[in-house]
Order: sequence, then C-alpha cells, then structure tokens
Amino acid sequence: MINRLAKIISILFQPLLMPIYGTIILLNTSSWMAYVVFPALRNALYIVIFCSTFLIPGLTFILLLRKKQINSLEMYTRNERILPYISTLLYYLAGWYLINKLPVPRVFSNIILGATIAIFIAFFINLRWKISIHMIGLGGTVGLLYAFATLFNLPLGIPIISLIIIAGITGTARLILDAHIPSQIYTGFIIGFSVEWLFVYIYNFAPSL
Repeated sequence: MINRLAKIISILFQPLLMPIYGTIILLNTSSWMAYVVFPALRNALYIVIFCSTFLIPGLTFILLLRKKQINSLEMYTRNERILPYISTLLYYLAGWYLINKLPVPRVFSNIILGATIAIFIAFFINLRWKISIHMIGLGGTVGLLYAFATLFNLPLGIPIISLIIIAGITGTARLILDAHIPSQIYTGFIIGFSVEWLFVYIYNFAPSL
C-alpha cells in the first residue's frame, strides 16, 4: 500500500510536469503577467510548454520502453537515463525556441531555458552519480516562484510553501521506492532551485537576453 502511494506521488509530481505547473501558477496570480498574456495567447503558451516538456518526451520514453532501450518508465539505473536525458534536452530546446516566437514576456522562455540547463547539468552528473530528477523539477519550480515573489512582490507564499511540502513528500516517496539515497534527493532540489532562481534574475537584470 505504501509503495503504491509512493508511485502515485512520483507520477503526479514527475519532473516533466513541473514547467506546465509553474506556468499555470504564474499565470493565475494577480500580477502583470496575468494581464499581458491574454487568453488565446495563454492557451498557445500552455500548448507549447505541455507538448515540448511533457507530451512529446513522455511519448518518446514509451517508445524507448517498447524498443527495450529502457527497462521501465521509472528508469532506475543511470545508464537507462542517458537517452531520455538527451531527447528531453532537445525537446526542451525546441520549446524554448517556439516560446521565443510567441509575443509573450521573455521570462517564459527563460523558465524553459533554466529547466534545460538544469537537465544538462543532471545529464553530466548522471554519468558518474544518479541524481533525483524529480527533485530538480520541484526545486526548479520553487526557485522560479521564489524569485518572482521577491523580485516582483507577487503573492506566491502559499504556492511556494505548498510546493516545499510536496517536495518533501515526493522526496520521501522516492526514498520509499529505493530510487535514490538522501544526498541525491537534496542535491537535486538544490540544483533545480539554484538554476531556475538564477535564470529569473537574469531576466530581471538583463531583459534583452
């Protein structure tokens, strides 16, 4: 029963869903972003982010599973994660490129670029040491929301606290499933948080990037 619940939590808060979760939160706060991104454009942004960061990577993972390139969608071993990392990097870069073509604030493409850099870092760490990509995703979402809250005085306290609690629950679930050791959980969260926080600040101080 506990293992089943841990698997459900791992699915609900898997890293591929974090960019779309973060975007939905940002666009549903009483901030300037909610007003400059009108509904039709908002839907286009959701579609690009959802397809490039979740749908297409997810379908690729299923294809890799069918071709026996990975043993399971959980990808418990480091070697299994190499091809999924590479394909996900390419899809995220494509999403970043497409968002740059939309008339939306550049910060949204920077969010995806930050996620791409975090995956790039995780890819190289994975060559030597398994790291929690779940926690990179959750840490990144907390990082970008915290940066927005402090830079633009947005009311994001409740989402941030909720995500920190969710990160703790998800990290515990990954430990229950023997997917990681504690140091891999903590390192993943710190990397995700730091990279996304940095890229939001880059946007603020160098908006032409």
